[in-house]
Amino acid sequence: MNGLIYEWQAPIPFEERKLPLFPDKVFPDTIEKFVSELTRSTETPRDLAALTTMGAISTAVHSKYMIKTKVDHAESLNIWTLVALPPGSRKSSVFSKVMQPIEKYERLIAKSLKPKIREITSKNKGVEARIREMRLKAAKASATKFEEHQKES
Repeated sequence: MNGLIYEWQAPIPFEERKLPLFPDKVFPDTIEKFVSELTRSTETPRDLAALTTMGAISTAVHSKYMIKTKVDHAESLNIWTLVALPPGSRKSSVFSKVMQPIEKYERLIAKSLKPKIREITSKNKGVEARIREMRLKAAKASATKFEEHQKES
């Protein structure tokens, strides 16, 4: 910059917009009650509980159900949500409450898979030991052939 100092211009502010509130009674009864009670108990905006819950439901169903958008095209039921709130807005508290059923399910699945994982790990150790043994034999054979070749030269 040849010793010149560049002065930054003032940033262009975002427009302030008043967004509509997340509507009531848009979920089936059980989910509606959960979202409403979570909003009340955490004293957080309804949007936080609703969007986080929608993301969790998407996680639970995305590989089980598809939407057929055309005769020859289908999409999985994914929804991507983002909640932006200032620090201290209890986002983590709401997120952990919403994710409890999914985390419980993941622990249950992990527990049920442990015997299979142990079995596969054991088989893999046997295969790895056999591979090491074969590599040693191959290295010894290559060394022997190399020595024979050196003697012939």
